[in-house]
Amino acid sequence: MVCEECRGGRYRPELLGTRVSGLSIAEVLDLTVDQAAQVFDQHPAIRGALETATAVGIGHLVIGQSTDTLSGGEAQRLRIATEVAQPRRTVLLMDEPTRGLGYDEVPRFVALVDRVLAEGRSVIAIEHNLAVIAAADWIIEVGPGSGYRGGRIVAAGSVRDVMDADTLTGRSLAAMRRTTGAARP
Repeated sequence: MVCEECRGGRYRPELLGTRVSGLSIAEVLDLTVDQAAQVFDQHPAIRGALETATAVGIGHLVIGQSTDTLSGGEAQRLRIATEVAQPRRTVLLMDEPTRGLGYDEVPRFVALVDRVLAEGRSVIAIEHNLAVIAAADWIIEVGPGSGYRGGRIVAAGSVRDVMDADTLTGRSLAAMRRTTGAARP
């Protein structure tokens, strides 16, 4: 049933009468992130957060969409965008940031990290995705295995340093470079 007072707008008439960039709150909440970025392009505080959300690939989401309707990848990208959009954070610590992202979404994440680094901020990531590891400035590999067989630093340094190490990650990066040329020396 549609509420007689708000006619489905979810807010009282006095709130719906308030306009920002010509839109009521209900109309703003019905915009996608990409649409909102265009509407609020003259509002730097809003624009920055929306541009970050677009950069991580969630521009198609509706602003007022309930988070319990998001896929795992969408929820992960929203968490990343939320952290990155906070400019006062000079060091971002991310635990498995590509978990839930599709294979084709990882390069977009790497580009976002490059943007954060260009802003003078630092990113520390615990990550197993080889494409992300290959894009890192500095790698610390912990091992030699998992669980009780791990916990020691087995390699550290640039991508080239780790590729030259006889470790699981080093061998995997070297193999990736041989097959795709993707690992940076």
